[in-house]
Amino acid sequence: MANPGITISGRALRAVRFARRMTTTQLGEACGCTASFVRQMELNRRKPSIDMLGRLEQALGVTAEELDAELT
Repeated sequence: MANPGITISGRALRAVRFARRMTTTQLGEACGCTASFVRQMELNRRKPSIDMLGRLEQALGVTAEELDAELT
């Protein structure tokens, strides 16, 4: 069985990343993923795992609610 995914707002993720003046590479390094994966999440093509959501929250200093996160 696949891990449950999280749907986040790619637009919100990108807005927060821009506000923090971070590149996709910097956010990827902070979260332990690639810049490509960050970009795919921003384009709503990929969903983060629950673990990745936690890493995004920590790296960006936001809550899941601020990323419009929803368990899928």
